[in-house]
Amino acid sequence: GATWVMGSPEAQRDEVLRSSDLVRAFRRVEFQDSQGQDKWLSLGSFEQDGYVALVVTARWKDQGWGNCKGNLGLRLVRDGATVKHYNLFGTFGQNIFDGFQRTEYQDSTAVLISEDEIMKLALEGDATWQVEYHVGGGGGHALYIEELVVRALPGWNDVIVHYAGPVANGIRLKLQLLSKTVEEEVPAETTPQQLVQSLQAQGHQCVRLRDPSR
Repeated sequence: GATWVMGSPEAQRDEVLRSSDLVRAFRRVEFQDSQGQDKWLSLGSFEQDGYVALVVTARWKDQGWGNCKGNLGLRLVRDGATVKHYNLFGTFGQNIFDGFQRTEYQDSTAVLISEDEIMKLALEGDATWQVEYHVGGGGGHALYIEELVVRALPGWNDVIVHYAGPVANGIRLKLQLLSKTVEEEVPAETTPQQLVQSLQAQGHQCVRLRDPSR
């Protein structure tokens, strides 16, 4: 069924995190690299199977001393070429909070939604996600990953409503569809299901997030 979902990108990220529709797309456990290479290397890959949001969680650390150089990222690849690269959490150790010991594993989470540039590009067609890491050059650098998991939200036939405002003949809606944002003017009494049917009749594909008020 169709649902209205309104709110800021931050509210949408929270809703993605709570979604029961997330599926596991990738997992890597018990990984380490102490070669200290100054380039991005692959942990593995998964296909962009119509996903409209990604949740990446990692429990990771670097060598625990010296310069901070460790990073984790996603690379979007289409037809063998890089479309965009995304650094998931920033460099390990550079945003240490009070009381955190750099020698400890850190739990990090990143949520990508359809408003983020890399997800917009992913929704333009078939593509592959490369999950990557960067140790950094120089003596003694290392990266340890206890577990890294990517969960994905599949696309469905529903609509995210970013805002609604009155107009002369009803309401104006800004809608996030599967690959683009559109604006529609509809009668004020329009139901979500009628809106979805109208958009589908125009050849649009939509995305689904459950109503956070439920």
